[in-house]
Amino acid sequence: MRERELYGYLRALPKQTTASHTTLLASVLPDFLEILGYEGSTIFFDFLLSLPLRIKADALVAEHRTGLPWIIVEVKTFNAMRDDPRQEWQAVKHSYLQFLSKDEQWLLLFSPKVLGLASKSEEHVYDLTQLTVAQSSEIYSLLRRPLKSSDGSSKRPCDIGTEAPL
Repeated sequence: MRERELYGYLRALPKQTTASHTTLLASVLPDFLEILGYEGSTIFFDFLLSLPLRIKADALVAEHRTGLPWIIVEVKTFNAMRDDPRQEWQAVKHSYLQFLSKDEQWLLLFSPKVLGLASKSEEHVYDLTQLTVAQSSEIYSLLRRPLKSSDGSSKRPCDIGTEAPL
């Protein structure tokens, strides 16, 4: 089951204390997203987001480069999150939340120490050094790849009555 795989993966992530930003972005993050059901063709790196303001996201996960993102990703190294992870998370949220237009879109702060998730209506912060199975399952259910329905809306498997892993 992918949820168990995710738990093992996330429990091992804090060992990446010396991983560089580039390593986390190019190697570690894609493995995380693959467990959640995303293919490499749905991950776009160094993506420029524009509204009245412009900001470059480390990565964006979407069905197409021009489609609405499922996940906007900011990657931080272990050292960048060492001193005050909550303050770092607040800064990331402040920068990116304006780019989320629907509740099913997520902002993800990805680091070996902390995972932060936010949508327009929810916020979750997980200390990976103390992650529980329940928290890992919650992360999986929030971030797993949505299914595309015939009406064009994104639905997660649990929204359409199946708990089958993707």
